[in-house]
Amino acid sequence: MARLDYIDTYQKTLWIHLLDNLPTGYTISDVVNSDLDKTKPMTPPYIQQSTTENFRINSSAGGGTSRTDFTHTISVYVNKDERAQKLALPTTVKEIVSAFENKYVNGLQLLEASPEKVGDEPNTNLYRYDINVNGYFEGN
Repeated sequence: MARLDYIDTYQKTLWIHLLDNLPTGYTISDVVNSDLDKTKPMTPPYIQQSTTENFRINSSAGGGTSRTDFTHTISVYVNKDERAQKLALPTTVKEIVSAFENKYVNGLQLLEASPEKVGDEPNTNLYRYDINVNGYFEGN
């Protein structure tokens, strides 16, 4: 499979994996896929995902096979003025970490899932938490 096919496939795979493992209380309409969709206005609480390719290295002599590392970021946004949304945030983050950490999904090796409290988003009513999932896939 060509490298661009892998990139297209892994973005879709991560999207489907998130949709199959939505945290309690979230529906498909509460999720934005920054890799595949145009940005759209959302009402909190909602989840946004995006993926960045970090680097590619040859994993065999002669460069016949390569390994591509990536970071998949899942951001959870809640209304900072809504106490119930902020109280539910730790449970939501734990559910996402559990769904992504140390999993093998359709050719993708997902490694650690690191939660990071970002906090208040400037000039908005949003409070944000990121879950950064490191992973890799192998192919040309």
